[in-house]
Amino acid sequence: LKSDPNHISAYYNRACACHRRGDRMNAIVYFTKAIERDPNYAEAYVNRGLIRHQLGDRNLAFADLKKGAECFRDRGKTNAAKKIFSLIEKLQKNNSTQISAIG
Repeated sequence: LKSDPNHISAYYNRACACHRRGDRMNAIVYFTKAIERDPNYAEAYVNRGLIRHQLGDRNLAFADLKKGAECFRDRGKTNAAKKIFSLIEKLQKNNSTQISAIG
């Protein structure tokens, strides 16, 4: 990163390393930096969305997951897009089940 601050995959890899260490907040920071450099980085959106979901930030999580799925679709990776859209549906269903169980 020091030698090339615009090296997109370096930010993505750093984010993944942070996440593996359990440092979810810095993982979000580095996924965001990758996305800032490539606004169509589907994998970064999906991973950031999953972390946001783990942290309980459902609205931003679903927005990231949707954007990631759209980026996959736009790149012609329809199977990946379908899997992410299916995941979104499942997470939303689970979230509404939890809400109704509480209320």
